[in-house]
Amino acid sequence: MKVMDRYVVAMFLKIFAICLICLTGLFVVVDAFSNLEEFVELAQKSSGMIPILYTYYVPRALEIFDRTNAFMALSAAIGTLVWMQRFNELAAVEAGGIPKSRIVRPILWCMLVLVSLSMVNREFLIPRFRESLARNAQSWDGTESQSVSPQQDQVTDVWILGGKVTPAEKKIEKPEFRLPPTCASIGSNVFAESASRLEANDQHPAGFLLRQVNQPTDTDRKASVYLDGEPLIQTPSDQSWLGQREVFIACEIPLNDIAFGPKLRRYSSLAQQVAELRNSSVSSSNRQKVEVHARIVRPALDFAILLIGLPLVVSRRDRNFFLALGICLIVVTSIQVLIIITHALGASRIIVPTALAAWLPVIALLPVGTAMHARLEN
Repeated sequence: MKVMDRYVVAMFLKIFAICLICLTGLFVVVDAFSNLEEFVELAQKSSGMIPILYTYYVPRALEIFDRTNAFMALSAAIGTLVWMQRFNELAAVEAGGIPKSRIVRPILWCMLVLVSLSMVNREFLIPRFRESLARNAQSWDGTESQSVSPQQDQVTDVWILGGKVTPAEKKIEKPEFRLPPTCASIGSNVFAESASRLEANDQHPAGFLLRQVNQPTDTDRKASVYLDGEPLIQTPSDQSWLGQREVFIACEIPLNDIAFGPKLRRYSSLAQQVAELRNSSVSSSNRQKVEVHARIVRPALDFAILLIGLPLVVSRRDRNFFLALGICLIVVTSIQVLIIITHALGASRIIVPTALAAWLPVIALLPVGTAMHARLEN
């Protein structure tokens, strides 16, 4: 690595580190004071405030890096070039016959490294903390009830529609289960006072034990229902392990998915998202399919942001960092708006096939970024 390359890389990494530390620190301070009362209560129940803050904010620092990596990298690149322009270092280098593209090259290599680190963070680190990221300060210990995220078991066609989930107790208060037509002898809907999650054993498969069933009122006299020889609905009439007004409904959907379904999916790795799409027990939407393909193209989009943003600043010869940062913000915001629009069109099946909605921004932006970067040779 030449002296100029080391100088540019050192300045880029310094500015990037300052941006990352300031943004993360600002978030921690504001969020901690907003949830101070909850943290004090959690600290009294556990080992103290410091461990709580550490386990709560370390995963969120990783999330901040993942969400802002492209913007901060572009900001650091712009800051490096504006600094060199302000002190006429860029002009001196170009006077020696070195093209602008050669000056930008070490910045592009730094961006490639940051994109790679972001991929590692997104696929290996964040998924380890996805349950922590899905919970906020109010639901951190699992004692706070969460509204049920409607879910359908694709194998049994059972819907879980309503109620409040308490993850710490593995319990749903006031649950509402909608049954498939094959369970017409039981009824179309089952309402109960509570439902507890039970794992599979010799008496039943994995599912939920409903207690104090309110509707239907005569489940104690109705026979159990089987699907392909496996128990789907078990009732006290022929199951001695069940008490009065108790019903067991087979269901493979995990309790955390019922409580934090969309959030858990957002923090899953690509492999986990693909496995969920292939899981016959969990329903999948067009939006999930778009999100899977969006995860695949994310590194290319991050790099396209830099390819488009850098030439805009370099060609202007502007020494005002805040004006350059404004251009950077406009570029990133415009790209994000384009991504949001195409993803929404794919989720609503206006763009078919659905996966094309995630690939369209890459198809549109990468050629534009490459062409703009080629102008730096002139």
